Amino acid sequence: MTLELFAGAGPVGLAHFSSRTPYAFEGEPRNAALAVSGLLGHLVDMTPAGNYPEWPITVDKTLKDELEADEEFQEHLREFQQSPLSFIEHLWWLNDHLVYVGLTQPGSTEVRTLKASESAGLTRQEIQVLSVLCCGVSDAEIATRLHLSVRTVQSHVGSLRRKLLAESRLEAVVIALGAGIYVPHPKWAPLRMIARGRSANN
Repeated sequence: MTLELFAGAGPVGLAHFSSRTPYAFEGEPRNAALAVSGLLGHLVDMTPAGNYPEWPITVDKTLKDELEADEEFQEHLREFQQSPLSFIEHLWWLNDHLVYVGLTQPGSTEVRTLKASESAGLTRQEIQVLSVLCCGVSDAEIATRLHLSVRTVQSHVGSLRRKLLAESRLEAVVIALGAGIYVPHPKWAPLRMIARGRSANN
């Protein structure tokens, strides 16, 4: 099912909902999708422009070699290959620096150094907290996954919201996903949870 998204200025994009189950978007599921279409349009309209990397890019061979030697990245790549996603872009930590990664099925990888302006001034721990927040879990669960106190998580959430100019946690997530400002991780921020918004047990 495809919905046209509207904001105050008019149409701002399309949202496509897909399912492998026949007739999945009849009755209540369809009503729910229609109910959130206005909210999605408003969030798309609020997402800052100009933070998106351009793909395809010139691949830095040295960075790509480092990335391919990263066992956690390879685990993440396998998860992407098993997902319904055709393309995804996000951040990844290589040693002490961030890189931008673009993945295209069936597993083609592009990587480049991140520009300072593209991380919105977020610290490493704020990016970790934001990444787990993109999984749709509570502050307590974020704290458990990252071995932090709940109070520390709440402090980071408040700080990252200010830096992203987000009025809510949901808006921070929308901005992060739209601009690729998050780091998937096979253990504390698995792609299957970010892409589907489900718990690991679903």
